[in-house]
Amino acid sequence: MKRNTLILTCCALLFASGASAGNTLLFDDFDDSDIATGGTNATNGGFGFFGNGAGGPGSVSESGTVATVSTSKTGINNGCGIASTTSFDLKSFPEVTATLVVTSADDPDHHGINLTLQDGADYYSRADGDPYLRFQFDNADDNTFYIKADDGSSEVTLHSDEFTMSELTDGFSFSVTITETGWSIRTSGLLSVADKSGSWNAMHNRDTLFDNSTHIAGFIQESDTDRTISFDSMRVVVGAPEPSTELVAAEPQAADWTIDSADDWSENLNSAEGLVVEGGTVAPKEKKATVQTKVHKFDARRSAKSLTVTQSPVWQNWNSIENLGPRNLSDAPVLLTVGPDNYWMFGRYWKGGGEPGRKVGEKATLAGFDIPLKTTRFPNQFDAPGGLKPGKGGYHAWQSRDMKNWVHHGPVTEDFSKWVTTAEEAN
Repeated sequence: MKRNTLILTCCALLFASGASAGNTLLFDDFDDSDIATGGTNATNGGFGFFGNGAGGPGSVSESGTVATVSTSKTGINNGCGIASTTSFDLKSFPEVTATLVVTSADDPDHHGINLTLQDGADYYSRADGDPYLRFQFDNADDNTFYIKADDGSSEVTLHSDEFTMSELTDGFSFSVTITETGWSIRTSGLLSVADKSGSWNAMHNRDTLFDNSTHIAGFIQESDTDRTISFDSMRVVVGAPEPSTELVAAEPQAADWTIDSADDWSENLNSAEGLVVEGGTVAPKEKKATVQTKVHKFDARRSAKSLTVTQSPVWQNWNSIENLGPRNLSDAPVLLTVGPDNYWMFGRYWKGGGEPGRKVGEKATLAGFDIPLKTTRFPNQFDAPGGLKPGKGGYHAWQSRDMKNWVHHGPVTEDFSKWVTTAEEAN
């Protein structure tokens, strides 16, 4: 199939100051084992392990892209977790969103699992007077989910609701967004915890809870039994910094700049090579095409919020059909088209499924195949002689003439090559 390449360059005269909207300020996907070795440098996004020391220091380990924290026994209210070692000035941004993704967790004791925006990189209440905003899944209090705020002198519950403990152990994600007027939360994998939002009060608000040294943290607590929680990632995304009060108000902005018609393209093109403009779209007519727009000026300073490139609807002309491959194909499949009406599919062999009561092992025939065939537990699949041989722990092969009926030819790779990404015909 011929492939065309379109290189798109859009130029505009835009002005920005500081971070742009939707800028990732802190992030770690725990893929470098730096936390496990005690590191807190920029390689891991500035995150480190901490414990409150009530029952011992606890421990942390990393495997793949998961950081696992375990508490130590014998300590009521003992807890440990991961916190950002790098702080940020939360109040300097109009909007801050903190997200923690948990892959799994034990049933926690005492005050359960906590996600916090706090004043330090240690346990949230290590020092008296440290303010925090805490999202607490409390196992010691009838499985209640709390949102608690502490301004350094008093704690107040902003919201409470019941939650289902098993949803925590299966893994979940939790996001909180902070603005000048209030807070909001969004969850995934926690059906019992609905998305919520609320407003600050006079004593507990963005000004009293946060300063220029805010940290994000997640931890688990226990009383007399070790508890473990595994994190997939932690992230802080911020909006553009609020403008200084000493600056004059910006002038009204010019109209938005939109290109979605043939006339718009004609008026805004600066140069174009190897392409054609028609129907409000730019399409390549050669293997390589380049388009550059004119520089667009605005009356007032503004920054680009986003640039979206989407596939043209002229390509969306296919019809949905049923699954093409064998029904018991497992893991990552590989499709090889050898020639007309000669299709091969490779993958792991799944022993489950099938139609109850279906006769298996009876003689069968199938158009396009002149080899002995046997029926299987699937109506459109058959076993060739090779398909009756025991597996070797690797990939199996299926062949089809119409992409609907499949003949199983049996194992083709050993256990040591049970992950396959490509296949080709060898003459």
